Amino acid sequence: MKNENREACATIRGYNYQFDATITAILGLSGEDTLVIEGLEDFDINRSNSSDLFQCKYYAAQKLTNSVLRDAVLPMLKDFVSRDRKNGFDRIYHLYGYFKESTLTQETITPETLKKCLVTKERSNEPSTKTEYIIINITRK
Repeated sequence: MKNENREACATIRGYNYQFDATITAILGLSGEDTLVIEGLEDFDINRSNSSDLFQCKYYAAQKLTNSVLRDAVLPMLKDFVSRDRKNGFDRIYHLYGYFKESTLTQETITPETLKKCLVTKERSNEPSTKTEYIIINITRK
């Protein structure tokens, strides 16, 4: 008897996806750059005055939707707004993702796209209440 919920194939493909991205990044290091695996994100490339933070997501069974994007991007946004910018250390966030029926792209997520993915719809059980739209507000400290 086969239980698809207990199969590890997608998980293993996800590890391979992250491994491939990490190896490609290691081969692209230059000078004094260092790569940290499972640092702030799946892997980080640290330079003298900046870091590139990479999150890898492999969702073979899910389409790329705003809610899926929100789940991947929200931890990065929280880190971004909590960091101390006084020391001049910059972080650049990258998302590598494979999604069901997705096409190869290197698009930059625009502020408008980000705003759309941070809006959630919640329904109330009360009959007099309509659908509410909630925007996740992130403010810099």
